[in-house]
Amino acid sequence: MSKKFFIFSDSDLDGICSYITLCWFLTGEPNIPYKLTTVTKFKQDLEFWQKTNKFSDYDKVFFLDMDIGDDIKFIDKKNVVVIDHHKTHVSRIPQYERATTVIKEFSSATKLIFTHFQKLKTLSAPQKMLVALADDYDSYTLKVPQSYDLHIVFYQTQNSADKSKHEKFIESFGQGFTGFTEQQKNLARLHRLAIKKVIDDLDVYGGTCSVQSKLVKVYSTVCERAINEVADHLIKGLNADIAIVVNPNSSRVSWRRRHDCDGVDVSKLAEEFTEGGGHEYAAGGKVTEKFLEFTKCLRPITK
Repeated sequence: MSKKFFIFSDSDLDGICSYITLCWFLTGEPNIPYKLTTVTKFKQDLEFWQKTNKFSDYDKVFFLDMDIGDDIKFIDKKNVVVIDHHKTHVSRIPQYERATTVIKEFSSATKLIFTHFQKLKTLSAPQKMLVALADDYDSYTLKVPQSYDLHIVFYQTQNSADKSKHEKFIESFGQGFTGFTEQQKNLARLHRLAIKKVIDDLDVYGGTCSVQSKLVKVYSTVCERAINEVADHLIKGLNADIAIVVNPNSSRVSWRRRHDCDGVDVSKLAEEFTEGGGHEYAAGGKVTEKFLEFTKCLRPITK
């Protein structure tokens, strides 16, 4: 009799691909019950799940692609497995006394799962391609053109009366990546046009700042959508060393660093100024008084 599993995972592209990849190794198919959530909604979603479920109902409960932070105490159980690639989570490993942890700084949770479990089973070429695309996008290396379009397809697909967008994504890519449908290609094309308009309308602020004993060019803007694309524009289009994008709707701050800007760790900046964290090249946090004080040194930039 097969073991009984449940999986919690982050609700971004890396999170859904982490779920799919783990299923390939555990059961061969993405058929394990799951819940996609976020760090901010995690405790609420866990409490709701526990109204009809108990940890003891399952052989293993997995938590993927999330630095759960202060909520570790609620999941630290013998049948729990935590798999995460965020740098901020590594320092929390000693807080787990009973759960099994596979926590290390990695380019993506999807790639970490693949690397950790690959001796159990050989994945097919399309399965390996999905892993590669998820990893390429989450690390924001973007060496493979399809990885950005996969992200677009994931986020722009709409829920319908009978299926969530996550279910639709699993239907399309649950066996791996073999290409896009014409509808998905058109979705990506229209999104790129919309992003161009967002970027054209940006108000950008910037300046040269001393950050971690290094003079760097910092550019910042306010934007409600396409955060990664906007940050990428600040870095690649406007030649910033550090890009900061503030989402006014959520009061979240996204930090990005040029990959070749050695010696600067934006996870530390996110922690210091926005009470957040992440990776040395990509991190996030929230708007704080200290962050607002930091941005006073930035001036309007003519695009």
